[in-house]
Amino acid sequence: MKKICGNCFSRISGNVCRKCGHVNVRTSAEYDALPVGTQLRGRYTVGKLMGRGGFGMIYLAYDEQSDKTVAVKEFFPDGTAVRSQDNITAEPMTTIQQENYGEGLERFFREAEIISGFPECSELIGIYDVFRENGTAYYAMEFVHGASLKSYAETSSAISSAQAVYIAQKLLPSLQILHQRGVIHRDVSPDNIMLCADGSVKLIDFGSARYIQDRTCSMSVILKQGFAPLEQYQRRGAQGGWTDIYSFGASLFYAMTLVTPEDPLTRLEDDSDFEFQLHGITPSLAEILRRSCNVRRELRYQNAEEMLGAVSVCGVEPVGFPADKIQQAVRSSAAPEGSLARGGTFLSTAAAALASAASSAAEFFSGISRTITPIKVRIGGEMFPVNSVELDLSDRELTNAQIINLRHMKRLKVLNLNYNYITDLACLEGLTQLEELHFSHNNVTDLSFLSGMTELRRISAENTGLADISPLAGKLRLEAVFIGDSLVTDITPLKSARGLRFLGCNELQIGSLDALEGMTELETVCLAGCGLWSIQPLSSGKKLRNVYLGRNNVSDLSPLIGCDIAEMYLDLNKLNGNREAFRGLTVHGFIVMNGNGYAQEDLEYIRSTINGEADLEI
Repeated sequence: MKKICGNCFSRISGNVCRKCGHVNVRTSAEYDALPVGTQLRGRYTVGKLMGRGGFGMIYLAYDEQSDKTVAVKEFFPDGTAVRSQDNITAEPMTTIQQENYGEGLERFFREAEIISGFPECSELIGIYDVFRENGTAYYAMEFVHGASLKSYAETSSAISSAQAVYIAQKLLPSLQILHQRGVIHRDVSPDNIMLCADGSVKLIDFGSARYIQDRTCSMSVILKQGFAPLEQYQRRGAQGGWTDIYSFGASLFYAMTLVTPEDPLTRLEDDSDFEFQLHGITPSLAEILRRSCNVRRELRYQNAEEMLGAVSVCGVEPVGFPADKIQQAVRSSAAPEGSLARGGTFLSTAAAALASAASSAAEFFSGISRTITPIKVRIGGEMFPVNSVELDLSDRELTNAQIINLRHMKRLKVLNLNYNYITDLACLEGLTQLEELHFSHNNVTDLSFLSGMTELRRISAENTGLADISPLAGKLRLEAVFIGDSLVTDITPLKSARGLRFLGCNELQIGSLDALEGMTELETVCLAGCGLWSIQPLSSGKKLRNVYLGRNNVSDLSPLIGCDIAEMYLDLNKLNGNREAFRGLTVHGFIVMNGNGYAQEDLEYIRSTINGEADLEI
């Protein structure tokens, strides 16, 4: 596969595109996205990931047939789909979820079918192509730029009556066509109304849309708090064009007042807050909002045609949205690295559709999965409950590909991966509840996946390829860290772990213990072969019981005065037969001190200088 830039599709040789400046580095959050350069349907070249939601992912893509940039949406439901070994083919996470996957795929096709059925509606995202490939489905759609009505109102202030009329006159004709053909959107909201830089207004996310005449079963309960009418709270509530009218009116109400309408059940009892907010709105438009948002459906406009007629004679002239304000709204709401808005000046309507679809997708998949207990995922040829709290996968010869489903086990608190063939743990990035993580004896070199694990208390990473432990900085709950026999030379990132009790750094050439200065909770330190000359920073650790200092250059043990030692290994240090070196120490256990120049006849005297009863070995 040729190496191309995921942003402008130019050929590149390194990671930074010389043409557009885009940094083409695959982050850990994108590990299951299609690789840049993947070919779909023989015509679409996949670029960067623009966003992901509950039902799938959206990519920037180049259409070689039409010679233009498009957006390609891939059905890849979170928690249900995984990549196969080729990193391209999608498949259900488990055979148990095959039915869930199939149902979701049909819903995905239905969304594409509905949108593509209205090519004359410029206010709906245009779909060019729908196809199946790689075990899943895709559709290619127009790539446009803009900001959601929600982000615009929140960052650029509430919209005016004239701007509300502008939106209504742009969108209601398309809603009118939908309603005339028996389709209801069912998720009109400020998130799904996009203001575009070219002056157009787009209605996005048809994942909840339905044909009104489809009565094979009751309408599923899908709603967005504050914007869903009363009938959407009822499984058999009568839904029609009036359903979208309520949501559209509520969206305009929000954008003009920056207040989310109360839910219709509350408004049935007391509608005073809604009425109060209408006081600052042009009276004729306030009356339109009052009627469109009436809790009782029979008192609303029954379809978009009726509401559009009222807007046309309200006496308010429409005024559009400045492009610079739209751009400002997008920049103000720009998401951090790894999320939907990353990598572009404007947030595409395609990516925004994914963001708003995530919650409904989660509801859909959780709803159809309620009868399946428990859901299991495959790891290394064996099935494990996805809701497991503790999991021991040690010594199973597991590889990176075999542990990828760990990313779905969001409730894990304890995970043991010791003694495997793992080199990359990026799939653990979202496991924010982890308290214990063990992956010793794996050639892992990168700890960046730990960034969100604020609950981490214990980590074992001995005999690995680690050289940098900076991701451990700021992990305030750490109690035990074992990183011996690795390439680490700097333990400064542990300075903030003031509650550290157990530290394993055997065979690390750290040379200094300054990072441990002031640590009062230490109980065990494993520091053999670390090139140490001084243990002065341990002087605050009066709780120390087990001290392993073999094969260093230590000559002064006084920092350990005040501790009650149970085990201490001092073999091969620089005590040089000094019989006073142990004076004042408290030991109730044993000391291994061979290789320090002591003879058998020195032991009795040394015992007399120690508090407690000590067994001395030379």
